Amino acid sequence: LPDIGKQDELVELLWSMIDTRDAYNNLIVSIDELVKSQFIERFEGQGYAVVKAKTFMTNMRNGISPSKKGLHAEKVLTLSAVTQGAFDPEAWKDGIFDECPPADKRIHTSEFYMCRGNGNKMLVGTAVFSPEDHDDLVFPDTVIAAHIDSNIILLPYLFVAWKMPSVRKQIEENARTTNGTYKINQTVLSNIELIVPPLEKQNEFVSFVEQSDKSKFELRKALAEL
Repeated sequence: LPDIGKQDELVELLWSMIDTRDAYNNLIVSIDELVKSQFIERFEGQGYAVVKAKTFMTNMRNGISPSKKGLHAEKVLTLSAVTQGAFDPEAWKDGIFDECPPADKRIHTSEFYMCRGNGNKMLVGTAVFSPEDHDDLVFPDTVIAAHIDSNIILLPYLFVAWKMPSVRKQIEENARTTNGTYKINQTVLSNIELIVPPLEKQNEFVSFVEQSDKSKFELRKALAEL
């Protein structure tokens, strides 16, 4: 053990680091809340069209889960890849298949990926998109994918809109459970209603979100260094 004086110095330093860590985390939360408040201020109650998701979602389909036998090995996403607030390409496990999974069961930038079932009701229906193609990643049956028409809605805008309370309420009211796992189906998801302003307004909001994401990136980098 170092002497008491040195211990006091170390304790003071460690508590300062803990306070700094907490401050960084609080700033990240504040940025997320700012994005949500900006969405409400810019779009809710402004007379913009409210449309059903099937207006811009096409080719909705479930993923494919690995089998217990087979010779074809693939990287298969775990559900946490789409439920943690941002797409995580590192959240995968090894899986085997009888046949090579088709292209529409892999990760592409034009798709929106939604959690089909979860034991936590707050996570069912949560969704993400990937900024990059990942042809080496297969999404499982617990995920529903849909192609997004970018002439109607931008994925970064949809990502935020999908997290708003009005959308979450629709999802959770329609989630069903029989064994403790809450599930949502394609029909329910395609009928979710949300605000879709003109692309010009979406672009303006996306620019704001991108700046916010840069700030969060720097804060997370500082946290990692800390």
